[in-house]
Amino acid sequence: MNRKLISEKSGESPYCEAVPATLTKCRVAEEPFTATTWECGDALYQEFDWGVRIRYTNYLLGEDDRLRITEERPQLALQFILGNSFYGDWQGFGGATSLNLLNPVYTPTARFSGAPYQNTTLTQNQVGAYVQDQIKLDRLTLVLSGRNDWVATDNDNHIGLGQSREDSRFSGRAGLIYNFDFGLAPYIAYATSYNPVIGINSGQLLLPETGEQTEVGFKFKPNGFDGHFGFTWFDLKRQNALTTDPNNILLPTQSGEVTSRGIELEAVANLAPGFKVIGSFTSYNLFVSKDLNPDLIGKVPTNTPRQLTSAWADYTFQSGPLTGFGFGGGVRYIGSSFADQANLLPVPSVVLGDAAIHYEWQNWRAALNVINVADKTYVANCSSAAACFYGDRRRATASLSYKW
Repeated sequence: MNRKLISEKSGESPYCEAVPATLTKCRVAEEPFTATTWECGDALYQEFDWGVRIRYTNYLLGEDDRLRITEERPQLALQFILGNSFYGDWQGFGGATSLNLLNPVYTPTARFSGAPYQNTTLTQNQVGAYVQDQIKLDRLTLVLSGRNDWVATDNDNHIGLGQSREDSRFSGRAGLIYNFDFGLAPYIAYATSYNPVIGINSGQLLLPETGEQTEVGFKFKPNGFDGHFGFTWFDLKRQNALTTDPNNILLPTQSGEVTSRGIELEAVANLAPGFKVIGSFTSYNLFVSKDLNPDLIGKVPTNTPRQLTSAWADYTFQSGPLTGFGFGGGVRYIGSSFADQANLLPVPSVVLGDAAIHYEWQNWRAALNVINVADKTYVANCSSAAACFYGDRRRATASLSYKW
């Protein structure tokens, strides 16, 4: 039976109905780990027209969505990727002096001196090859791409048996979009993904995360209107998705398969000179679709809100003595989520307000941004019943920038 919230207004956690006055503390020992990651790649672009022009580009890779494909002619893009990740992890766990919450007396805790439950060095090497082609026929555009990754992962376990594993996987995507004269552009896309995961649980290497997504939607930019609208329906499946181990919140574990179906709406409009409004809405039907534990099938994964909404308006004076000065404000809605795999412990939804003022002069810009204007205290997320975290209180950030 689901428990009732104590007070939705206060944002208190719904599973704090009986809190003991004395808190049993524990010590978590972690040595600063070494984590090093590097990637590099080469890309060759060939543009086919009456002649052939070739452009070579070298860069550091942070993501794959960087191919600059123009709309004038079909293109072929080739990419080669190398990567290496090194990760060292040492963790220990032990008891500590209890603390009376009603009359706290803080006493020093001795440095952890027990045996670690995890002491390992992980190394992962990755090689990838990527190709993408764009074909345009009048108002119809087709994009096809494919990528293959070869990954070798090694666990040098200093307190147990080590493991090594080699993986190879192909992933790809296909997208089709049609542009009408009056500004409507419906599209459909299908993609698969492969993401090597570096980490261990119970001494075993974590499996690569895979996924597939189908997406249907449209973009609409009315003629004569300074703005655009968008609608997307998606169906996303993720296998071996990372989540918090309920038996040890300091370790990650993986679920069988998580399915997410939902819609996304967006709107951007410049309603008058200097006046811009932005809005978005996302709603998910998120659930565990495969798992070794049949009781979890159909449950919502922890730490995942199923609705997100935001709206923002900003105005900048275009003339007069206040030229360049502007201000804005908006609201964010974060839907409820769950703190446990059985979905018995809900985390309340929250509405937050944000604001900003800014001033631009020539190439200079000064701004003050404030989040959570009302200074609301709320629980932002819970990865398990024993690991909940408060959201940011009111925070102001001042910035000064210059644009060349």
